Amino acid sequence: MDYRTLGRTGLSVSAVGMGTLGAFDVPPGRAEDHCRHLVEEALARGLNFFDTAPAYGAAERVLGRALQGRRAGVILATKVRETTARAARASIERSLERLRTEVIDLLQVHNMVGWREVLPVLEEFREKGRVRFLGLTYYGRETEPEALVFFS
Repeated sequence: MDYRTLGRTGLSVSAVGMGTLGAFDVPPGRAEDHCRHLVEEALARGLNFFDTAPAYGAAERVLGRALQGRRAGVILATKVRETTARAARASIERSLERLRTEVIDLLQVHNMVGWREVLPVLEEFREKGRVRFLGLTYYGRETEPEALVFFS
């Protein structure tokens, strides 16, 4: 597996990561067992970067169970998509619980929703050591100027 440095974080992530949108939004049982098997195979092949989000249904819970006991060396990314500080705080706490982890490696503002309101909360979690790095996702060229403000 090839590895690359993730932005300015210094984190070495596998060139291929595993996203959980759709595929990990499954109920407990055989489908969840299949996801656990996918994670085991990915880890065995050197993949270390996993991306999820609360908006992906059961994906955080399923990924958290699949990574239980295998967290060492894994770079775990999730997102927050809230418009108020209070809602963001609650969302992050739920993500930590569902992912069965004490620390999120990369916490991203999902599609820049409410980033000005929630960024101070993300920074609080980072200062407490519950989040290592912050980022954002966006998909529209019209939001690029706002994204540049986030990173300045």
